[in-house]
Amino acid sequence: MSPASRCPSGDACKERAIPIRIGVNEGSIIERKDKLRRAEELGKFFADRKSGHMLALMIAKLEEYLDIFDARGFHDVAISAKSMDAAMVIDVYTEISQRFDYPLHLGVTHAGPRDTGAIRSIAALSTLIANGIGDTLRISYASDHLDEVKDGLELLYCLGKRERKGVELIACPTCGRIQVDLFTLVKEVEKKLMPELVLPIKVAVMGCIVNGPGEAEGADVAVFAGDRRGIIYVQGQKVANVPEAEILDRLLAECRAFEAKVKAGEAKLGEKLVEIVPPDPIGELGSGADKIRAGLVEQVTIGKSS
Repeated sequence: MSPASRCPSGDACKERAIPIRIGVNEGSIIERKDKLRRAEELGKFFADRKSGHMLALMIAKLEEYLDIFDARGFHDVAISAKSMDAAMVIDVYTEISQRFDYPLHLGVTHAGPRDTGAIRSIAALSTLIANGIGDTLRISYASDHLDEVKDGLELLYCLGKRERKGVELIACPTCGRIQVDLFTLVKEVEKKLMPELVLPIKVAVMGCIVNGPGEAEGADVAVFAGDRRGIIYVQGQKVANVPEAEILDRLLAECRAFEAKVKAGEAKLGEKLVEIVPPDPIGELGSGADKIRAGLVEQVTIGKSS
């Protein structure tokens, strides 16, 4: 039977101008009906234990499938070549992007639960997209499909491939200088701001006043936590210094107020008004150097005994 006589689905889609995705999957391209052929393919694949043969096999299968549609004059297709191996996904899509002039649908198949699947998927897909490869994508998890969409969008946001909608929240990983419950604060900020604000406001939640100002550079609204206090800035301007118990409410209020100003045309996103001057680690706002010179701060000399 010739390829041109065994593709009724292609005819139906062509008549209705419906595109088709032609895909190969690492788990299904080995021949299963013809046992002798399957044994030959499996033998070649496992002979050297390398990905080279699988890569060649995936490309050969794609060519075989594309020939079927080409024989019927049907070219409204996208193609995919999925594997659970992130390195394999990068290799095969890089190769087919150079061989075929069709849109590419990116994905990592049977990636697993979100905890591990996110790493596996992002490792492959971000590399390809950053190199200009790919037209559509799906992140696949063995869990809630809403998480697939959320993480796929975040990937596109981070690579600048789609305009962000809603808050962009950045936060430090914490260190020995932290003096507030930052993890809880970040979760509460995310929980309350994400569903409410619609503009892509960059909000920074930082755990100390040493690295916080630099790490939050460019944030529209930022809080730097100190000794059970939080100093809040809006586009580089200090607007509040509040106790830890009041940080969340004041930060939310400043975010809402800033969004209202942007909507009213009174402010612009990402437009820092002044340079952020890091608050003094010694005291609330005074100069630590001045206090040391004035003998108000006990100095510690390493390596010398008193």
